[in-house]
Formats: sequence, C-alpha cells, structure tokens
Amino acid sequence: MFPYDFKKENYSELGYIYEGVTTYMGDLFLLKSKVFSLENYLLEMNAQLQKHFDNPGRFNYSVAQSSFDTWLDGYVPGVPGRKVSIYTEGCLLAFVMDVKILEATQFKFGLDEVMRVLYFDYTLKGKGISEADYKKVLTQISSLSWDDFFDQYIHGTNSYETILTEAFDTLGLELIHQPNKLPSASKLGFKYLQNQENCIVKTMYPGGPAELAGLQLEDEIIAVNDFLLKGELEQWLIQFEHEIKKFTVIRMGKLVAIQIPEVQRNFYNDYSVKAVAKPDKNQLVALRAWMK
Repeated sequence: MFPYDFKKENYSELGYIYEGVTTYMGDLFLLKSKVFSLENYLLEMNAQLQKHFDNPGRFNYSVAQSSFDTWLDGYVPGVPGRKVSIYTEGCLLAFVMDVKILEATQFKFGLDEVMRVLYFDYTLKGKGISEADYKKVLTQISSLSWDDFFDQYIHGTNSYETILTEAFDTLGLELIHQPNKLPSASKLGFKYLQNQENCIVKTMYPGGPAELAGLQLEDEIIAVNDFLLKGELEQWLIQFEHEIKKFTVIRMGKLVAIQIPEVQRNFYNDYSVKAVAKPDKNQLVALRAWMK
C-alpha cells in the first residue's frame, strides 16, 4: 500500500500513482515471475491501450484532474467524455516511465526501484508522499528531469501515442492500429452492448456520424431501414453499406427515427502490440532487462 500525506494539497491528484502504478506493476510482476508469458502480458496491455484510445476524455481532462474527480464521483465513468481512468492512464504512463528509467540507468534500475525507495524512505518511516516527493525519487534513480513529462502527460492532455510508440520500440515491440472490424464502430462511430435481439448504445466517437445524427447513449436500436435487428445489427449495416441508414430506437419509452449517413473515413480503431519480426541487439537487451 502506498503512503499518503493527507496534508499535501495534491493528495487527491495522485491516483495515477496509487491506482495506475499498482495496475502496471501487478501485470508486470506476473510477467517477471513467469506466471504470464509475454503474449499473456501483451493481451493485458492491449486492453489498457484500447480503453485509453476509445475514451474521448483524454482530450479534455488530464490523469491528475481525473484523479481529483475520482474523489467527487467515485470509481464510475461519470459525465461522458469528461475524464479518463486513473487505472488505465496511470498504467500506461507507468510503463513509459519504467522504460525511460531503464534506458537512463543502462538497464540497472526501473520503476520498481523507485517504489522500493519510496517504501523504505517514506512508508517505513511513517511518512506520506507528495507529487514532489515522487518526482524527487524518480530523478534520484534516473538522473532525468521529469518536469516536462509531468506537465505534458500527467497534468496535461498531450497524446500518449508518441511516447508509447517510443517505449515499445525500445523493447522491440510495435504498436499497431487498424480500423475496428465492426461497421458500427469503424464507419458510424458508436459502440454498443447486445441486449437479446437489440443493441444498447454505450459510447460514441466525438464528431462521428452517429453523434452528429443525434444518436444518444442508452438508445436501444431495434431496427435498421425498417428491418428488425434480431441480433444482426452488423449484417444489416453491411447490407445497407453506402446508403443512408434509418435507425429506429427506443429512447425513454418512445420510438425515435434517426438517419445516419455513410462517410468515407474510419472512426474507432483496434489497438494492439506485438513483437517486431527482427529485433536488434539493443532491443533484445532492453526486453530482457525489462522482463527480469
């Protein structure tokens, strides 16, 4: 358990540490102990990546701000598109930080050494930590300045894609993205849960066709172009590809008709990580050090 200092002003913004770092370390230790194979680990990483890139809140709210919101509305999604997950964002940032520390120390130390110092120098002495303490130990271990990183990614909303790609490349891994296989997500920009024969809208891509046409979260789609779904939404979307689609939805007990045009671009992508075909010597050394 991480030590906290309730007297520090930014205590409520440390969710990226006490939830994010523990999420990352939990999976990493399963890999280090060989409970997980690399393939098993990457499946967990893929899930975190997908949650990150699917959430439009990453454009609006930093992980530090979202940590504060967790104290306001609990561990629930809250207002759509407002915040990000302290588990997911914190996990991804912890991964990047781990790789940066490994590189800076010629693969002698990683983020686990930072946690070890915090435990011995703070927890065992009955002291809590602040963000300044965390940065101090990060610098102590890595000899790097973390000011820009914290400004841009922890307190800012800069895209993670570049730093993730660089960290994966260091380890001989490759970040891949391709259009979602489902027409509802890739072409119309919404995702849903199946409810017997119908579909309940759960997320929408900002500015995508579904959102612009007036589809709303929790709408229950029951028909496409007057054909009942019967559990086959994707098949009907393929059938009416390149045509305007009229959705019939149930919204708060009422039937509502919504027309959604087809557009020539993709929206939701699927994200995954895989090992490069021919890693170089440096990548092999880095991967072994990270997994050790």
